Amino acid sequence: MVGGVGPLSISPALYKNLPYDSEKSFSSITRAGEILNVMVVNASSSARDVKQFIELAKKRPGELRYGSSGPGQLDHLAGVFFERLAGVRMSHVPYKGGGPALIDLIAGDLQVMFSTYVVAAPHVTSGKLRAIAVTTANRQPLLVNLPPVAETLPGYGVSNWNGIFAPARTPQPVVDRLFREINKALASSEVKKRQNNAGIEPEGSPSQADFAKFLREDRARWSKIIREADIRVE
Repeated sequence: MVGGVGPLSISPALYKNLPYDSEKSFSSITRAGEILNVMVVNASSSARDVKQFIELAKKRPGELRYGSSGPGQLDHLAGVFFERLAGVRMSHVPYKGGGPALIDLIAGDLQVMFSTYVVAAPHVTSGKLRAIAVTTANRQPLLVNLPPVAETLPGYGVSNWNGIFAPARTPQPVVDRLFREINKALASSEVKKRQNNAGIEPEGSPSQADFAKFLREDRARWSKIIREADIRVE
């Protein structure tokens, strides 16, 4: 199975009755990639970087609107996390998907989004939107000139990761073989090229234990953010 941040890190804190246990139902094999997300504003915005955006948001508490692909989705929670660390208050506007939200950002009805790069890229290239940061904690090779939000807001880091999983109780020799072969594939130039074209940075885990540790920390962080913000979707 290819699984990601939504069902395996966020959903356990959002839903009371999931048909699976995100920790016990699967054998975690390796992280596979980072689906890049970017903080984007309308091209006419006075904010040309994260610092200027925060200053703008503090001058207009509650007035700036950020769109998302829906309540509890990663781009929504990225905005919640941003508000809490920056000490600003914005208005969340949920949509049925990121595409319609981007249309309203281009139209000026929204002021910011934390969009997937591959969806926002054509509008950034055309000059309709301005990407001011990546949401990951560190710079990304695919967007090396775009600073992370964390360079302005220490501690901020939103990873739209995906990884490879097998059913729980899969024999360890099988898991070990999958780990070796998948990481070998992720290192190939052809896979890297195809993933980059889709706005993904291939990224295998150093070890299965490292991936398991990352999962625990990611679940704990989103659980804390969701609980403190009292976000509910049921």
